[in-house]
Amino acid sequence: MKPSIHTLSKAERLYKKKAIDSLFGGGNLSFAAYPFRAVFRVVEREDTPVRILISIPKHRLHHAVDRNRMKRLVRESYRLNKSILTEVAEQTGSTVDIAFICISDRVATLREVQRSVCKLLQRTAEALVKNKRTK
Repeated sequence: MKPSIHTLSKAERLYKKKAIDSLFGGGNLSFAAYPFRAVFRVVEREDTPVRILISIPKHRLHHAVDRNRMKRLVRESYRLNKSILTEVAEQTGSTVDIAFICISDRVATLREVQRSVCKLLQRTAEALVKNKRTK
């Protein structure tokens, strides 16, 4: 049974230490679209086409309520726009691990976060297609 398009299950979250270390290990592409930077890597085919990680550094947003607010905004924006990247990942037959890292010192609005997340998902999808063509 395929899950609904507008959900965010645990399988879609990147939480294993080994996978996170390899994502930030170097040699992976990254894009910036204020207020976020996205780092991604293509891995061997797994159950879910895209797995995400959200990082809001404490030295950027000092208050926990602000960090939690930003994480909620990113999760909601990704949940609504994930089809941009998941369709491309399924077509190319690969799995993408992507991390959204906050580079802003203030809490952004939902509109800013959605614009940034959509732009980062589109750039990642384009890079995935370009990478698949070169192989």
